[in-house]
Amino acid sequence: ETDANIGALEVQRTIADRELARTERLLKQAAATAQQGDRAERDARVVLAQLAGAQAARGSARQEVAALDAQLASLDDRLARSRITSPLTGTILARYVEAGEFVQAGQPLFKLASLDSLTFRAYVGNAQLTGLRLGQPVRVGVDRGDSIVTVPGRVTWIASAAEFTPTPIQTREERADQVYAVKVAVANPEGRLRIGMPGELTIVTEARDE
Repeated sequence: ETDANIGALEVQRTIADRELARTERLLKQAAATAQQGDRAERDARVVLAQLAGAQAARGSARQEVAALDAQLASLDDRLARSRITSPLTGTILARYVEAGEFVQAGQPLFKLASLDSLTFRAYVGNAQLTGLRLGQPVRVGVDRGDSIVTVPGRVTWIASAAEFTPTPIQTREERADQVYAVKVAVANPEGRLRIGMPGELTIVTEARDE
């Protein structure tokens, strides 16, 4: 609307300037009165003042728009900073805060884990260790409570030193035995396995299973 108003005033200014110039020529030729000359000059000044006012209003409007754009950009930035985005795709294992609670910078909000691939930790004795190597395929039988799920795995780590049998799996006979910790990578694309499920490791050999 402001641009249209300025355009109309510019047309009026052109007309007023032409009329003023024509009146001045007529005055020189004594074909116009001084009153006509004054009116033409006054009309030209009025249109010029109106045009200057409209241009100033347009400048102010543009400044206001720029200020509002800057405020909007600042609000968008603050909104983006307030949005919590997980750095990884995974499953929420624990929630430490609820919606609406005030939190500090650096405060943990959730415990996340990717369950697409899990690490199964097992312990093997000296007899089984001799036939075990990194990258070796194995089978893991996971107890889901209502059923046993057998999934393939691959050995990713073998402890370099022996340790006593961990307390949770100790028996009277095993307390004197030493075992080696082993880590096995297990694929879990369907999400059937959960962290903390107990299981048993079966070492796959060429001749038979141990």
